[in-house]
Amino acid sequence: MSNTAEEIIIRFRDDLISSQLIETESSGLLAVSGGIDSVVMAYLFAQVRDNFRLTLAIAHFNHSLRGEESDADEDFVKDLAKALGMPFFSEKWTSSERGNWEERAREARYSFLNKTRQQLGYDWIATAHHADDQAETLLMRLVEGSGYRGLRGISERNGKVVRPLLKFSKAEFTLYAGENEISFREDSSNQDTRFRRNRIRE
Repeated sequence: MSNTAEEIIIRFRDDLISSQLIETESSGLLAVSGGIDSVVMAYLFAQVRDNFRLTLAIAHFNHSLRGEESDADEDFVKDLAKALGMPFFSEKWTSSERGNWEERAREARYSFLNKTRQQLGYDWIATAHHADDQAETLLMRLVEGSGYRGLRGISERNGKVVRPLLKFSKAEFTLYAGENEISFREDSSNQDTRFRRNRIRE
């Protein structure tokens, strides 16, 4: 684990080089919800974009599940994109279907991200999944009785989607945000036990 924000930046840069997840002079769409994980990711990419000569933009999917709170998240991310000098793209979910809305929300989010990437010509999409997410995913799949293939966890790359933070912990994001006085949004749905992942955390 890194002990300072500067060490986190160096590790992030070095991991991008060693993993070859992204190419120099490529363009990327950063999926930012407004929570600490994705906000720190946006700041880290802003720190290294000149090293890799990257063209970056921020994309936000408004799930509309928390009313005014969801809209405030979108406004926050829009302001963040402006502060970091990145174009901002967003979409608001308007589905009224019943059923497995957790899975449908996830599918709608990735549909928006992929559509935006294709329409605007970005090379890749980055999400902020991290080491804690990886551990939770493996535990969740174990509890659900997944076979061997299901226990492989979250991959660093899935098509055009890259996950450059899988070697970093939530504690490191908290450290980075604290040292740099970075603001982020608290998602009240993280306490909602209707979500499988939240039940696992309990």
